[in-house]
Amino acid sequence: MQHHGIGPLDKWVNDHIFIRIRKEYFTKYNTACAQWHQEILTNGNIKQTGGRPWFPGKLMQAGLTKEFNESCTYQIKDLSDSSPCTEHYALFSYNLADIDTFSEYLGIPWEQSKDQPFASSTVYIGFLWDLNQKDVSLALAKVTKYLEAIQEWQRQTTHVLSDVKQLYGKLFHASAALPRGCKVSLPISTPPSLTDLQAFSDASSGMDIGIVIGSKWRAWHLCPGWQHKHGSSRDIGWAEAISFELLVCTVNAILNNNTSFIAFGNNTSVVKGW
Repeated sequence: MQHHGIGPLDKWVNDHIFIRIRKEYFTKYNTACAQWHQEILTNGNIKQTGGRPWFPGKLMQAGLTKEFNESCTYQIKDLSDSSPCTEHYALFSYNLADIDTFSEYLGIPWEQSKDQPFASSTVYIGFLWDLNQKDVSLALAKVTKYLEAIQEWQRQTTHVLSDVKQLYGKLFHASAALPRGCKVSLPISTPPSLTDLQAFSDASSGMDIGIVIGSKWRAWHLCPGWQHKHGSSRDIGWAEAISFELLVCTVNAILNNNTSFIAFGNNTSVVKGW
């Protein structure tokens, strides 16, 4: 795309953004782009921070390095006459029809339902970018989604690690546009005290399942042909799951329902499922 004069542009995973420039600013932009390219070459070309590649420009105040999302190698071109367009669109370097033409040539498929017309504000990587106001905010769809995630978190009294990671990812994303929100954290309940009754479960694919709670135990025989009863297909994992469920139900009957306890099983998939 840039080789054909379309730009500036950027992408993050499957999210792409195309920026067009009015024709009266072509010379000014291309001159600046050539200068940036030389700065990048002088400062060591491409860098990597986490999963984000970037190109270093000159050193600015406070010791910060100017960061570019591209090498600024290519100049933009006037493509306003390459496809039919309105009088307003002709004021700019290119339009959506030009993007589609080169995309078809390069074999790049686009989901047209996700196209956003060129405007002074647009949604990209979950943020609303407003050029007129020089403002970046969290897109409304993300606001709704993240608020629902927070409300769901607050409805639950306990959380597993994956819950924490998912909510953290959403809040971390929002913090890029809401820096003051970085100082606000949701309360996380401290883990309750756990009762350890030395409760264990186990299963044997040969014949039995059993549980042990302290000095007491209980065992059950598996019915002959249990692997294919009622047309189903079962394996040792099913037997382990039944054994662990019997253990949990038994401990619940011994303790108060509001008591948190430790139960041990020897099948990782079954234990993590709980």
